[in-house]
Amino acid sequence: MHDRTGLTGTPPVAVRLVTARLRLAPLAIADAAELAAVTDHPIITGRIDFLSSPFGPAQARALIESDPGFHGIRLAADGQLIGLLGAHRGPTDGGGSAIEVGYWIGPAFQRCGYAREALTAMLRALHGEIVFAECHPANIPSWSLLRAVGFEPTGRAGKREGRERLSYVPPA
Repeated sequence: MHDRTGLTGTPPVAVRLVTARLRLAPLAIADAAELAAVTDHPIITGRIDFLSSPFGPAQARALIESDPGFHGIRLAADGQLIGLLGAHRGPTDGGGSAIEVGYWIGPAFQRCGYAREALTAMLRALHGEIVFAECHPANIPSWSLLRAVGFEPTGRAGKREGRERLSYVPPA
């Protein structure tokens, strides 16, 4: 299996989480068609640099196979896949490791609080870890969500073009 981070031997971030409305679990190959259906939209593929457009089942399968840190976000009520939350371990500037989180929610399910609920659950599960995210400042909904759950801008550019790095600061 290819490790997106390039850190061989680093344990993947793969957890199962349940919230009031959601279930999060690592994606499986069987989820490829559902992932393609929820992802193949310009609102998503236009903002995520590693997603192709169109984004079909073959691309979804390749993404799932690339890293076990990709978690499906499903409605608890009926199991429908509505988005993805990635949690990937990678190197820090100081030589240690940190976990980068990222997410997307299918357009039909946006602005319902699902991204916040999923991200908050993941951050709780990652208690004690160094966590960061990258976001384009013009992506106001995502930037606002990251700030609302405790991420602070670092003033440093992200590794992806146009992105800024934000670090998670847990509540005191």
